[in-house]
Amino acid sequence: MPNSKSITQLAAYWKRNGLSTRASYVLAKAGVSETQLVAYREISALLCLKNCGSETAKEIWDFMENSEREVKEVKFEELIPN
Repeated sequence: MPNSKSITQLAAYWKRNGLSTRASYVLAKAGVSETQLVAYREISALLCLKNCGSETAKEIWDFMENSEREVKEVKFEELIPN
């Protein structure tokens, strides 16, 4: 599990990419990076994340479906600026 500084930085990453603050923090607190997001292939898996209700899960799901970005191999440490 990431520490509070890395949670804030990872949440900021998700927010910069278009997710709401709530959705960003749900993913960040779970330590989900962009490469790990593809592992959530069913909305029910998103609903298992702490504090992820149906609306937040739908937002994340829509984000995944509508994202035209190519998923790259990115290490969690690379998402955190030095």
